[in-house]
Amino acid sequence: MTPARVAPYAVAFAFALATSASAQMFGPAPAPPAAQQGPPCMAQFVPLRQEAEKRAAAIKAGAEHKAAREQLCTLFKSFSEAEAKVVNFLVANQGSCGIPANAVTESGANHEKTVKTRDRICSGGPVGQD
Repeated sequence: MTPARVAPYAVAFAFALATSASAQMFGPAPAPPAAQQGPPCMAQFVPLRQEAEKRAAAIKAGAEHKAAREQLCTLFKSFSEAEAKVVNFLVANQGSCGIPANAVTESGANHEKTVKTRDRICSGGPVGQD
């Protein structure tokens, strides 16, 4: 397959990794807070997660519409930044928020995969390899 044909599959794979891991760790995204209930950690975490999910959805939409590599690069850079904020929050607040160690580890591993995929797409290299 040519890189242009492989790119949407790589993007979809990266998106699936990112969203499935976060969904497994934290369950479905909660509704917007009408009355701020729950630990303060969730009030801080939810907006970060929602922004990452929004940017991941943009990657998926770009792949479905066969966006140019340059546009996918921009989308991956944006998602990578948002995902990094989520990972940094988890690392910084693991103890005080009671975040399981495996959630932090998996989030970090998923972010590393995102960065590798982003770098492949942005460099013009093959995207369908790990």
